[in-house]
Formats: sequence, C-alpha cells, structure tokens
Amino acid sequence: MPSTSTTLTKFNLTTKSTSLPSSPPPYLPPELLREIFSYLSPDDPICDPHLDLLSCALVCLSWQPVATEMIPRDLYESTLEFSEECSRTELYRLGELMGEARRLKLNIFDHVQGVTFDIWHVFMSDDDGTLDECRWIVGAGPTGYHFQQGEAAIVKMLEALSSHLSELTLDLKHVYNVDDNQLLEFSRIFSSIARHCRNVSKLVVKNVDEEDEACPILPLVQSLQNSLRSVELLKSCHQTLLDAIQLCPGIAHARITGSARGKNSVSLMNITKSWKHLESLCLDVDMDKDNNLGKLLQVAARSCPSLTTLEIIADGSDDALDIAIIYPLTKWHLESLTIIESYQITSWFLDQILLYGESLVYLCFDECRELSTPSVDQTQILMRNLKTLELRYCEALPFEFVELVIDVCPRLERLVLSEFVDDAGPALRAYGFESEPLAEEDDDGVRVWTKVGVGVDVDVDVDVDGT
Repeated sequence: MPSTSTTLTKFNLTTKSTSLPSSPPPYLPPELLREIFSYLSPDDPICDPHLDLLSCALVCLSWQPVATEMIPRDLYESTLEFSEECSRTELYRLGELMGEARRLKLNIFDHVQGVTFDIWHVFMSDDDGTLDECRWIVGAGPTGYHFQQGEAAIVKMLEALSSHLSELTLDLKHVYNVDDNQLLEFSRIFSSIARHCRNVSKLVVKNVDEEDEACPILPLVQSLQNSLRSVELLKSCHQTLLDAIQLCPGIAHARITGSARGKNSVSLMNITKSWKHLESLCLDVDMDKDNNLGKLLQVAARSCPSLTTLEIIADGSDDALDIAIIYPLTKWHLESLTIIESYQITSWFLDQILLYGESLVYLCFDECRELSTPSVDQTQILMRNLKTLELRYCEALPFEFVELVIDVCPRLERLVLSEFVDDAGPALRAYGFESEPLAEEDDDGVRVWTKVGVGVDVDVDVDVDGT
C-alpha cells in the first residue's frame, strides 16, 4: 500500500509519497540483524536520538526487539530531553516515529509522559542542528525565528504523545527582547499547541527573562489554568507569568527560584493566595527588603491550609525569616521542613521547632551557620514524631543536640550528618545506629546513619531442639 511520509526541510514542509513493496521484509537471524544495525549506531550516542534504529524497530515484529535492544535504555526515559545537536528535522521525524509506534500498538514509548523543549533552539537554530552564533550574541532580529518549522516540530511531538503527556518543560533561555510581531506569532503558536496539552498537570518553565515586558508562553499557561497540579518556575519570576500561575486553583506542588524585584516581587508576594490545595512549597528567591521571603511565608500561611512540605533556600540573611517560619509551622502541621543557607536560623528558632514541631517527620538544616545549642527544657519538647534528621555544615551545633533528638524521638530511624563523623561513631552505635556502606558516602564527607532493625529483616538463629 502506498504511504505518505512528511519531512521537515530548512525552509518549509514537503510531503512525498512513496510506494512501499507489498511483500514482507525477508527473515534474517538476530545475529545478522545486529551486525547490520551496528552500522546505524551514531558516533556520539549521547546526543543522537537513534532515529534510524527506531525506524528499523517499526519495520516488523522480528526486527523490533533487535533494534530496540541496541538503543540506550535511558535515551527515552519518562521525560524526553534533546541536546542542541538534535535539529528540528530530527524532532519532527521522532514525532512521526512515535506516532507510528502508537498506531501499531508497540510499547516502545509507553513510559514517556513528559517532554522538554528548548524554545530558542527549536525556533531559532539552523535546521541542521547548529546554532547561529551571530544571532546568539546580538539577539533575535525581526525575522530571526523559524516559526512555521518550529511549530510543526512541537505539534508533531505533542500529537505523538497525545493523552500520555502529563509533564511539559519549556526552557526560554536566550529568548529575550521579543518584539510585537514575534510576540503575536508566539502567542498564536502556544495558543494552538494548547489543545495537545489537555492532560498536562505539571508545567516547568525555565529562564524567562524577568525584565521583559511580555511573556511568550502566556497563552499556554492560561489555557492550562484548571488542569495544573504542579508548577516549577526556575529563574522565571516574571510578573505576568506569576500573575497567570496565581490563577491556577488546583496547584498542589510548587517550586520557585530566581530574582523577584519591583513589580515581580509584588506578584510573587500574592502567588499563593488562591492555592488552597497547596501541599509542598520550595522557595529560592531573592526579593526586595519590603516584600521579603518572610512576608511571603506569612501570606502563604493564611491561604494554604494543606501545606505539609516546606523547603526554604535563603541564600544568606532574610529579615524575620525565622519568625515567619514558626507561624506556618503551627498553622500548617508541617511534616517536612528544609532550611538551606540561612543566617537567621539561631538557637531561638531551634527552641521553637522543638516546642511546636509535633507534626514534623523530616527536618533538615543545611549550611545554617548560626544554629547553636537550644535552651528548651527536655520535658517541654513536643517534636517526638521525627523519623529523619539531616544536619549539614552547621558547625556551631554540638553533638549534644543530636543526642537530645535521639532521646526524645522514639521513631527516629535515619540521621544524615556532615559533622561529628569521626568522633560520634561509638556514641551513635551505642544508640543502635550504624553507618551505611562507605560506597554510599557523599563526596563532601556526609555520612548516613540508620537505626539497626528498621526496615531490615533480622535473621534469628534457632537451635536444633527448637529453642
């Protein structure tokens, strides 16, 4: 039967029809197939999507297992990512092959649930996969983007993933100074592809220029308003993007990093107001003095009653951060708390954690240099449900604190320590902890200790007489 195959050229899309032979391919033993297919292996397997081998896998059932076993298993993981060596033509062709695999009900791509697009590379790069260095240096001109070809490649990939697509990542690095005409084209494209993203529940946005007036992907975000459950804004604290994400009422998991100054800071302050179902929040943001991280947490404490996991990367000092965390600790019934690089976390804060952290199951302090010996009386401590304690590079905190936690937390089963590694071994073993094998020790000297008998089957010797 005749079949139609579509290929993406450097300037436009061309469709060619070719007549395929009606007879099936000749049977070849697997050993011979492997020898033949070995000539299709790329010189750089890390960067190559192995499209020729994928094509062979779709020829017939006898070729499929031989061709697929020669493709690296980690090449097509749950989320597809493409190197800068992968051109638009290859993206389009991969979408065609994935669609054909779905049509034939082959399970080659069944585990793929997400895809990552580098927007600048998809729309800006040359068709052969190389990058135009001049455009990279000076920025995109009025005609610098290949809108038609880029849209075709993305649509073909999304069509192939179809209902399996649940996670979408968009990287906008190098996409800046978008003029009005380019913004209209991007708006049209992202409005168009939204219909292929109806099942997307997790959106990751990277490297949006926080100084630009417009955000090219805004129409897509607005179309996903009611379906999103998880969002990550990585170096993307853009005002209009923050305002659009704020209107997504179903957000349960959020991670936000970057610099939020001026109007971006105001938008970030209000981002959690409609997130009534938020369960986990990670913040690594640089904010204004008036609209700081502490105030953001106070706003979140009043609007997010379901939050159980909080991670704060303070990156230095932040006024009133310690006070801001204590309030949500009592309001949210936090189960997991991680604080990294904060100079505001002191012995007073540690006292509050011990007094009010009854719901905590996981507690981590990383590079909190001012953290020191708490003064609370042991009989007043309510933090008794803790199972994991991590202390990394908290030099001012003595080992007596670890002993205190072991004494008051009967469920404690895991310790991750960067200090006390050499001196505390005998004491920890006396409490029933053993360090994990040295092969699992971190390069930076962090040691993991686990409670003996927790989650481990214990062999019991039985005498011959049954005693």
